[in-house]
Amino acid sequence: MGKYRKLPVVIDALLWGGKNQNEMFNFLTGGMEQNVTLEGETFRIDLVNGGCQVGNLIIKTKEGDMRADIGDYIIKGVNGEFYPCKPEIFQKTYEVVLEDDDEELAKAWSDNTEYSEEDESIMHKIDMEIKRKRHIC
Repeated sequence: MGKYRKLPVVIDALLWGGKNQNEMFNFLTGGMEQNVTLEGETFRIDLVNGGCQVGNLIIKTKEGDMRADIGDYIIKGVNGEFYPCKPEIFQKTYEVVLEDDDEELAKAWSDNTEYSEEDESIMHKIDMEIKRKRHIC
């Protein structure tokens, strides 16, 4: 038996919150569709309570339909495929990726050096985005 390390691949992901249907629709369709629907080529959103409440998000994969519960991440894989991922697995496997410019500012932010108000404002936004993506705040 050999040991293997997962390649460092950057992916796109979106947290399914149950109320972010439009955002999820745009993510799953690449923003190409104009009319938001409950079903597309790669997904289906089930409704419950007589159609009054969002139920499960079903991701259509090569392996079959996979249910995403509220709180799961939907990942766009390296080949453009989508699949759900439980939050505890997601947090152990992935970390937030900053843009090149943001990365430099984030490093500077952690060095506790003095910066202009504009820099501090940008770094605060970066910090908030990291926390939002990790769902800390």
